[in-house]
Amino acid sequence: MSPHQASLRMALAVPCLLAAVHAQNWAVRATIPFDFTADQQAFAAGEYCISTDGSEAVRLARVDVLQKAEIVTVRIRSTAQATPRIVFHRYAERHFLAEVWLGEPNRGRQVYASAAELELARTTKQEVTTIIATLVPTK
Repeated sequence: MSPHQASLRMALAVPCLLAAVHAQNWAVRATIPFDFTADQQAFAAGEYCISTDGSEAVRLARVDVLQKAEIVTVRIRSTAQATPRIVFHRYAERHFLAEVWLGEPNRGRQVYASAAELELARTTKQEVTTIIATLVPTK
């Protein structure tokens, strides 16, 4: 391998190494006082740990029972301070997980609306419920 090829390989490897260094784990803990739906899965009221490893998915884990799920999200941005919080869309008495803000600077995660939520949105007024979350240490 020539010195030029070695330099080129090193230059191509640096962005991958930097991405790995900057990929961080984020997690929050919150008490959700109502049953809710996320990604067509039903969750009971309780205390949850919600985390991500930098991928597009967030993990929901109920603290007191063995209920876990991985929810596909899309990244969203905000110009406001990203206070750790969980945002729900509410239609009458039904709650749907809508956004998760895990403390990443000005970044959050939006949950895709399910078919059930979209159907309710056509006929029922949407309200927003926000639960403030607490940052927790990650490994």
